[in-house]
Amino acid sequence: MSFNDEILPFVRMGLSRYRLDLHSLGIENHVKSYNWHGDIHLKIRIGQSAFSARFIGTKRYQQEGNDEFVALTDGVLADQMEYCDFLVRHSIPFMCLQRTSDGSPFARFDWCGDIYRCVLFHWISGEHITHTTPNAAYRLGEMARKIHDLSHTYPHRLSFPTLAHTKGYRKRVLVIERVLQSNQVPQTGRKQLEQYLTNAQQHILNANIPFRNDCIVITSDLNSLNVLWDETENISGIVDFEHIAYGERVETLAWLIKWYSRTSGIESHDMSPLLAREVLRGYHADALLNKSDYTRLRSLLWLSGCMNWNFVDKTLKILESNAPEQLETHLERYQRRGQALVSLLDDF
Repeated sequence: MSFNDEILPFVRMGLSRYRLDLHSLGIENHVKSYNWHGDIHLKIRIGQSAFSARFIGTKRYQQEGNDEFVALTDGVLADQMEYCDFLVRHSIPFMCLQRTSDGSPFARFDWCGDIYRCVLFHWISGEHITHTTPNAAYRLGEMARKIHDLSHTYPHRLSFPTLAHTKGYRKRVLVIERVLQSNQVPQTGRKQLEQYLTNAQQHILNANIPFRNDCIVITSDLNSLNVLWDETENISGIVDFEHIAYGERVETLAWLIKWYSRTSGIESHDMSPLLAREVLRGYHADALLNKSDYTRLRSLLWLSGCMNWNFVDKTLKILESNAPEQLETHLERYQRRGQALVSLLDDF
């Protein structure tokens, strides 16, 4: 039996509360991406219409220290859907929500004793750009600024979580320190890792410079797997919703620069200062940021690339396997990455 045949009854159950002709339901694609959430994400077709169907389970992002993601309670998810509608009404090419037959933003259902939420959007066509060009970097910065400025006109929602990445970075340092204390790591590797963690702590201190309240924005995850482009390098769609939360401009800019300074793919550590400048130019950052903001931005850039969950996950696995040579190579790679990230702002 194929994957489609096995999952079809599950999909039908999730879609049963939508006013759609399920007799013509077909599954076109199982959408996979670089994440740990465990959601089932499908491209489906009903008649002549294509949809993005996301089936969200209750157990998501269980790793200790992985604080980059928000808990999708029913209340948070409902408010995120309202914000998606708000962006669409203001001509942002965000996903267009398909509501259930009773007007709800998602369908909640039981499958084999587990609770799922089905969220349905109209499918957006476009291509991913993972090897950024100057034009794409500028357009992305421009779009991010438009979304952030719009967010200041949106009514405050108490249910929206706040993403404070520096708190997450601090927790990750503690996670590694605890494992390091319990493992028999050779002295050379231990000293190198301790120096790396000390460097991370200094960047966390730099990043914790108090920021201005007017820099609070509603953010989303605009990495290159969540943005679609047309053939003329204009943004045709934004397909993320689960990371919609309150955040801060400079923290958000650090992630945008990291993602859109890459020159040769999403997993590449090769980055271009020219692309970083184009992101900031499109965002019109000079009209907003002062000297202390750029100080924070440098450290946040380092942390986004060198104390993210990918780094922590790889470090813990190496410590568990007791492979000192791998640890040395791993740390040297990320040290070079950190230097490259900070140097992106040498002209600022």
